[in-house]
Amino acid sequence: MKAFGKFPKTQFFMRYGAYDLNELKPENVELMKWLPQVDLLHHPKTKILITHGGYNSLQEAINTATPALAIPLFGDQFKNGRIIERHDLGIMLAKSEINEETITAAVKSLLEDDKFQKSVIRMRKMIQKKPVSPEQNLVKWTE
Repeated sequence: MKAFGKFPKTQFFMRYGAYDLNELKPENVELMKWLPQVDLLHHPKTKILITHGGYNSLQEAINTATPALAIPLFGDQFKNGRIIERHDLGIMLAKSEINEETITAAVKSLLEDDKFQKSVIRMRKMIQKKPVSPEQNLVKWTE
């Protein structure tokens, strides 16, 4: 959390309920047991999503044109993190790479380098132009 303190003009919302971290958190960090992720991602001031990289979070980030910092832990999260990096939708950090410096550098890059924003907007436009809508797919597979 020290890394977040290096961005005093940026507010961070963090879902964390296992331990009481209030004494360790910088002033610009809000700890919450539950976050309305979709609502937060749709907010115009939201700049980045820090996530484990699950499929739903990846889709929500693309849908809202929000660059992501993926920190995968298991399963499809690693594949999704590689997709995020390969398409410049954000940055992936391995759990073993996590420290104050790497988090600071990743957040700084996501906030300042507009290539991520441009790439995620481009990806969102591509997905929106799909020849088959999600509704049509649902009907097709449930009939």
